[in-house]
Amino acid sequence: NKIVKNVELLRYYIELIPERFYTNNYFDNNVVNIEETNLKVLIADDVKMNRMLLKEILERENISSKEASNGLEVLEMLEKEHFDVLLLDIQMPIKDGFETLKEIKSSKKLMSVYTIVLTANIQKNDIEMYYKAGCDDYISKPIDKNQIINKIKNLRNSFNSKSNQ
Repeated sequence: NKIVKNVELLRYYIELIPERFYTNNYFDNNVVNIEETNLKVLIADDVKMNRMLLKEILERENISSKEASNGLEVLEMLEKEHFDVLLLDIQMPIKDGFETLKEIKSSKKLMSVYTIVLTANIQKNDIEMYYKAGCDDYISKPIDKNQIINKIKNLRNSFNSKSNQ
């Protein structure tokens, strides 16, 4: 049953990732114009395929992003560099997303990072727990690319309108 779910998930990802992603010159030709937006996103997920998918979705919207594979990396990166948005998987090794979220929101320096939790745990009590810990929004897994695009576009518009005031 678990193998079937993994195969279905892989098929879902393959459908979302464009063919150009598999070409040899993808990284040479894929230049994101960071000047088009002020939004910087940190993607935190221990599954490399998830990070690649999210990065591709963001790049299509001309949004720059960096990646972390566990909560400890997230905290280190947030200390060194400013990010507007954190896409945070809850189930990660070393330091899970929930503990990472609590640390971020208890830090005066980091608490302003807009945090979107990525989770397959979408029971009402789970969602309430994430909001109590300080998340700003959540997206259920498997990720719906249209949902994430809409959330990011709305955030980008919100950030851009605040910077123009």
